[in-house]
Amino acid sequence: MRILDVEKQIQLSLKIVDKVKEFKEKLGKGAVDEKFRSRTRQLYEFAFYSGSLPTMAYACSKAGIQCVKISFDYLQGARSITPEEVEDMSDEALSYGLYVASILLLLKESGIAIGGTDTKTFLRNILEVANRYPYVILRFMPWLKMIAESELKPEKT
Repeated sequence: MRILDVEKQIQLSLKIVDKVKEFKEKLGKGAVDEKFRSRTRQLYEFAFYSGSLPTMAYACSKAGIQCVKISFDYLQGARSITPEEVEDMSDEALSYGLYVASILLLLKESGIAIGGTDTKTFLRNILEVANRYPYVILRFMPWLKMIAESELKPEKT
């Protein structure tokens, strides 16, 4: 495992935010970018006070593990996503899925493997690494939040 320096964390945050914008455009998910921006704010605060494990568990529960898997595949460029795959998923669920996937991408870039072919194993692995590497996660979250705030429009209230 290697801890990414600040420059690499900023570059990764920029890449993720660009992929979220692209996700919205390619898949026609209207407010997913605005909701993702809200998630970066909300979940950083949650993690700061409660820790990375409860935060990741909460976000996974709001997204659904299948949404997290699709989002992670998309962010890491493992495969393209079709509009049909996400048509039944709300922008809200996708924003949580993309947020969890962002943290998973950070962990992957840090040399921490997240495996699991079935959903139960994948979820167990997510929670295991969230518990094992809170420092890595909490160090990245404010950068993702600040980049999302600067690049994405706020959610309409």
